[in-house]
Amino acid sequence: MKKLFAICLAIVMIASLSIGVLAAPHGFVNSPSGGRRPPVLIYFQPIDDDCTSTVIITSFGDKDNLSDADRQKMEDAYNDIINADSLVDLIEALVDIAGQLGLNAKNLGVGDLFHLGCEGCDDHEGHDKFNISLDAEGLDKFVGVMYRDDDGNWHWIEDAKVVDGKVQFTGQGYHPYAVVLNNTEGAGGSGDSGDSGNTGDKPSKTGDTSIIAICASVMAVSAAALVVVLVKNKKQHA
Repeated sequence: MKKLFAICLAIVMIASLSIGVLAAPHGFVNSPSGGRRPPVLIYFQPIDDDCTSTVIITSFGDKDNLSDADRQKMEDAYNDIINADSLVDLIEALVDIAGQLGLNAKNLGVGDLFHLGCEGCDDHEGHDKFNISLDAEGLDKFVGVMYRDDDGNWHWIEDAKVVDGKVQFTGQGYHPYAVVLNNTEGAGGSGDSGDSGNTGDKPSKTGDTSIIAICASVMAVSAAALVVVLVKNKKQHA
């Protein structure tokens, strides 16, 4: 009986933790601090030929590796996103941008949040523009890239696009960046061809709800079994 009790309790605890991991925070298609593969650098080239810097990509989950100032910028960017009712609160122009793509702006979410830094440039003054290509997840729903400047303002990068499965854009300095995805259920993004995919007005969803439902069901059954065990155990000792 004690062994059954322990098993049921363990299942309930594991299922509860699983739901917490799988359910992404509001504003994110996936949690930026989960066990997901961060963006991978494919190509980096400073626009100024005199710049000798190399780029450093730091995912939100690895923000503790940043300097105190840059870590704070990442945390501020994260909080901006989760506290916004939609990304439109951060960039009003997203209403028009989404409309041009045939999307509902309220269905846009962040797939990756990462910091771009640099090292190795002896005279970096004014060397803040660069061409970059990244390998990231969820690019079948790609809409664009935005970044947060040092004053806390968010900006849209006009030339961001997906080419051969990689996201390419002109970097606008060394800041927190976010890859924006179309979070409409069952929809594709702009991709290589600029197609917008499904344009339905379903509410934005975060995380994999099917897996969450399974975990919730397992937790409910285990909890019920746990109650039965407790009742029987109480009767035996009555």
